[in-house]
Order: sequence, then structure tokens, then C-alpha cells
Amino acid sequence: MKVFEFGIGIPPKAKALFTDKKGTEYTLNWLPIGWFVRIKWEDPGSEEAEDADSFASKKWWARSLVLVAWVAMNFLLAFFIFFGLFLSGVSPIAPNFLTQKDYQSYFLPSPEDAIKSGFITHNGLSLSSLSGSIAEKSGIKQDEVLILINGQKIEDIELFKKEVSKNIPLSLTLSNSWVLHDIQITPENGKIGVALWYDHMKINPDYRQSFRFSSALTSAFWETYTLSRLTLDALGKTLHDLVIPATPMDRKEASEMISGPIGMGAWVISMVDHGLSFSMLFILIAMLSLNLWVLNILPFPALDGGRLVSTSVMSFVGLFTHKKSFLIHLERIVHGAGMLLLIWLSILIAIMDVLKIGK
Repeated sequence: MKVFEFGIGIPPKAKALFTDKKGTEYTLNWLPIGWFVRIKWEDPGSEEAEDADSFASKKWWARSLVLVAWVAMNFLLAFFIFFGLFLSGVSPIAPNFLTQKDYQSYFLPSPEDAIKSGFITHNGLSLSSLSGSIAEKSGIKQDEVLILINGQKIEDIELFKKEVSKNIPLSLTLSNSWVLHDIQITPENGKIGVALWYDHMKINPDYRQSFRFSSALTSAFWETYTLSRLTLDALGKTLHDLVIPATPMDRKEASEMISGPIGMGAWVISMVDHGLSFSMLFILIAMLSLNLWVLNILPFPALDGGRLVSTSVMSFVGLFTHKKSFLIHLERIVHGAGMLLLIWLSILIAIMDVLKIGK
């Protein structure tokens, strides 16, 4: 296939590096998110469709390989960045408080995993009694720190729940403003009616891990896969809350989660102003690449995933008939409509980004 341009990063173009003997221009672009190729394109009804070096003239497997390769390179970029970071040593970004699922991510660990690893430190379990509960009637107040339970020191929520689930009388030593007092309480149905959290949680600034070659390789792959799943789930939840939210607040929070190039640019500038480390910069590039990978592989018209579906359908139909003019016309309409919708969404998100920045 004829390649017009091979670009490092995403346009706008920063600099043309050189042009090879085959006429391919190599460029450096301003957004450091993956790379791209611009080839003689795929429209089956265009004048170039029959050219031997055009995308549309190639067999199904060759066209599918190109479409998958474009988005897969974003996956690979994130993988190699994570691999390098794990080899050199890196700390997580922050605990993942946005979802109840434990994705087993190193960079966005669950609060429990962050505490077990030492990335997050705390002063013990914090208990707050719920209104009308056994805990409130027993004398447990708000934001009390658990010191002992039946004479044992327990600083893990799951261990505390295990003790409560036994439904036996418990002796709790609690601290409220550094004043110790004892509470006797008997659970019912494995509960006492308290909200549980960790007291004075904070990030350990000295926490850092490095991995051996084989462990770094394995961890990089699973981190890339895990964060791809997290991105897809977050996208699904955001779209769900925008379209059919449980409450108006869910829709408001979902709209605030959406951001385009303008919003991401403002975020990056803000991070640079507050001191952006090299490792955090590379993590940011990797996560943006994963967002591109997940979005572009979706089977939506005009995206690579959508083009992969239409290419497969056209190739399958071509096994039975050579009269594909109607399908070619339909394919143009579907992808054209998809492109118009993407442009409209891009404009809408850009307006939302500007309004957020102006607040």
C-alpha cells in the first residue's frame, strides 16, 4: 500500500523530518500520543480504488491487519512505557476511589491494595455509627478510631468484618480525640451498623517499586490490559449516566468526566505548573494512548473498529456477488454519518472544556 506520511505523535504537524525514496514523508507532531500512517485510502468507489497500491484493492486480511495495527500500536506504546517504568522503578499514581471494582492495577490500586503495599499509610480504622443502629445505642460516636477488638489490634476492614460476622459479643477499645474508652457490643446478623474507613489516609512519598526483567514484562502487559478494561468500563458508565442517569447528580458528574483535547491540554499545563515528573509524564502519555486504543477499536462508524466491521461485511458479501454498489453506497452513508456525529461531539466537548476552564 502506498504510504503518504508516517507521523510520530498526533497532528498538528510540528516538523517534517525527511522524505524517503518511496515518497513517504516522516513527520513529528505536537501531541505525543502514539503515531499514525496516512495511506492511499479505502473508499471502494473512489478513482484510486483499483490502483494496485491502494487500501481498497487489497484482500480482506490485509485491510483488517492494517486497521487493527493502527489501534494496536497505541496499546503497544503504553505497554513499552509501562515496561520501562517498571524496570527503572516507579510509584502508583493514586488509589482508585472511582469504582468499587478491584482491577488489580499497579498505577491505580484499590484502597485496600494501596494500604497493604505501603503506598498509603493511615492511623487505623475509623468507625462512625449509623443513625438508630446497634453501634449508636452502644455508645459509638462519629469518627472514632479503633484501637483494639477483643484485645487484638486490627487495622484491616476485612478482618474487622470477619470478627463482626461471628455474631459474638465484642469488646472495642476506641479513641475519640485521644480519649480512650471501651464499648461492649453484640452484632446482629453479622452487623453492628457502622460506616468504616481508614483514619488520616495519606500517600507515602517514599514508596517506589522496581521489577526484574521478567516481572516487568508480565506486569507491563497486565497493567496495559487492566487499564484498558478500566477505561472501557468507565466509558460505559459515563455514557449510561449521561443517557439514563439514576439521579440528576449522576448526569452532572458524568458530564464533568468528559474531556477533549482542550481539557486535557489544560490539565497537562496545570500539572506542569505544579511540577510534573518525567515518570508521571510518561504515565500520562501511556494512559492517553490507552484511551485512543479503546475508543478507536469500538465498532462505531468512522472509527477503525467500525471500518473493520464494514470491511469484513463487504468481503463476506463479495463471496456471493460482485454487485456491491448498493452496499458501497450504504457504507459511505454510515461512515459519513458517523464522522458528522464525531465532529459534532468534538465541538460539543470542546465547548464544555472551554466552559470548565472559564469557571
